[in-house]
Amino acid sequence: MLGQTLAILVAAEPGPHLDLAREERALAPALSALGWAVEYVPWTSDCEWSSFAAVLIRETWDYHLSLPEFLVALERISREAVLW
Repeated sequence: MLGQTLAILVAAEPGPHLDLAREERALAPALSALGWAVEYVPWTSDCEWSSFAAVLIRETWDYHLSLPEFLVALERISREAVLW
């Protein structure tokens, strides 16, 4: 995994859960210790998902506010990257 980048999928908009939970704050350093570069990316991003070795769904607390769009985003992401 050395040198590969992992995207951690987070909420579309800043909100009450923007302050990541304690376990989320511990996740990036733990993954970094295993050789991953980590980026937190909103699920609404139009980034190049194929630039990530994988995308990990984590803090997408707002998906239910835009469920159809969220499902479309997951489909798009899964076509471009490994989705965990």
